[in-house]
This record gives sequence, C-alpha cells and structure tokens, in this order.
Amino acid sequence: MDNLDFKLKLLTGKSIHTDGFDIRPKTIGEIVEVGYTVHMAKAIFLSLDVDYFLKQLINTDGYMSLYESKHSLKPFEFFISFSHGDFKKEFFSNLAYFLDIDVDNISIDKVTQNLNLKLSDDDIKPIDRESFDNIVKIIRFQNNLESAKKATIEEDPADEKARKLLEKMRKNREKIEEKKAEDSDPLDFYDIVSSVTTRSNSINKLNVNQITIYQLYDEFSRLGMIDTYENSIQASMMGAKLENGIQHWSKPL
Repeated sequence: MDNLDFKLKLLTGKSIHTDGFDIRPKTIGEIVEVGYTVHMAKAIFLSLDVDYFLKQLINTDGYMSLYESKHSLKPFEFFISFSHGDFKKEFFSNLAYFLDIDVDNISIDKVTQNLNLKLSDDDIKPIDRESFDNIVKIIRFQNNLESAKKATIEEDPADEKARKLLEKMRKNREKIEEKKAEDSDPLDFYDIVSSVTTRSNSINKLNVNQITIYQLYDEFSRLGMIDTYENSIQASMMGAKLENGIQHWSKPL
C-alpha cells in the first residue's frame, strides 16, 4: 500500500487490509471496556522481537546456533515454537482480539507450522512469518507504538520576555515527547485524552469514544505544534532568533 494511503487510513480510522485480513483499529470506547493497560499489553506482546526470544534461550544448547542466524529469523517462528501452555493461550487470545475473530478459530498447521485462521466454514486463511510481520506492523501503527522522529530547534532569546515564551515552547514539545517517556512523571493516557478533549475543536468528552488511538495522538501532536507555532510568532516579535525560522503548524508530524 502506498505510504500516503496507509497514513490516510490510520488518520480516518479505517481498517487496513493485508494478506487477506482487514485489521480494524479499536476505538477509545472499546479500549476503555477492556482497559487501556490490558489493550496495550496485548499489542506489546505481539510486538515481541527476535532479541527478546533469544534472551529467553540464552542458557540453552541451541542458543549460539540461533544467535548466529538471528538476521534470517523472524519473531513468528519463535511465537510458534513457544506456543504451548500459557504462552500459546496468551498468543492466540491477543491475536484474536486484534483480528476480531474467535480464539477457538486459530490453530497451528502441524505440517507447515503456520497459523490457520478459520474466518468461516469455507474460508480458512494462513498466517506465515511474512504476513505476521505485516499484521503486527499495522497493529503497532494503529496503537502509536512506532517511534516518532524527534526534531530539535535551537533558540537565541533576545530578552527575558522572549526567553519565557521560548521556555513555554520547549515545554509544549516536551509534553508531546513525554507520552512515551519513561521518566518519573510521564503523561499517561488519561492526560492525553483529557488534554485533547479540552483543547480540540472537534474531539470532546462526548465523542472521544468513537476515535482511535492513532487519531487521538495525531490530534494531540498537532495541537502541540499549533501552540509552538503561535508562541514562535510571539517570541520572534519580541526579538528572539529562531535558527530554523518559524515552523508552521501544518508541517509533517
């Protein structure tokens, strides 16, 4: 899928099709029902990478062989090999949750070692190492788990008033970054929802249940950029020198 089309689907909350599956983003309302922490734990579980699984095997006989071939391995192969007991239950449950299917309709093909998903009596779709990567990538984007680019702006305030405005700009940028930060007092999901529903012109506490996580964070980031843009204009008028000029709020996130 074209990158622009992909981003538009994320922005408008549409399902994204890949390898025979339509992956529908969960709305805030749906996430509240299961619990935000539970929802994100499901997404993070499916995001476990090769390095994670290798660490679990570090004291086993086959570790060195696996480590030497790690670049040719994919997480799916480990998910399948670890699929027994509680791990299998968690794996199937989390995948079923994001694909909107019954967990009992997921099975492992003993011959191919792929997953078989029974969508109907006459529609059974396989998931292999490549399609699993594609599915997880979409889930990660839909839930704001992909890393965002961080830009820095060097400022040279001309006086105390300009300095205070620039400090306010820095704080606005920091609020956006703090949503993923692991410091002692980060913004949590409640803070993001509260901020957006208070400040946004279109998203409020009555309709926030209808939007997706991606849409929420997009709105939050854009509102922060608008604040930065307006403060940059004020700071510039007071004599502050912005090395990169005034960055318009509509620039790419």
